[in-house]
Amino acid sequence: MLSGGSGCLAAALSSVGETEKALAELGEAERLGAPEVYPGQCNSIHALVYFLSERRDEAIKAARRSVWQSPIRIFGHHHLAVNYALAGKMEEARAALATLVRLVPNTSLNVIAESLPYIHDRASNQVLDAFRLMGIR
Repeated sequence: MLSGGSGCLAAALSSVGETEKALAELGEAERLGAPEVYPGQCNSIHALVYFLSERRDEAIKAARRSVWQSPIRIFGHHHLAVNYALAGKMEEARAALATLVRLVPNTSLNVIAESLPYIHDRASNQVLDAFRLMGIR
């Protein structure tokens, strides 16, 4: 399954700066038709990989696809809001944030900080800064 193998491997590779290897792993999983645990999972992981490599436009495109495929899952909305904010697209960021807050009404910096999976402070700080820019306290 994608999340048990390729997805986790891609996330781990991107966490240590191996973006191209992560994208290759996801591409191979897609080529082989590896099943997703939930619709949009692969695109959500693509958004994560692109976020970690600071490729904002690509992260936004992948997050949009994830949201379209699975509108009730928070990961796509999270990636969409964060990457829009970090790209300076605040109107779009706030729109994505509004959807995220409808899905997770108790959204706060503390809740977000406690759930961040990143091994590097830089990624965590970027996420928290993005939510601060969008007005989350």
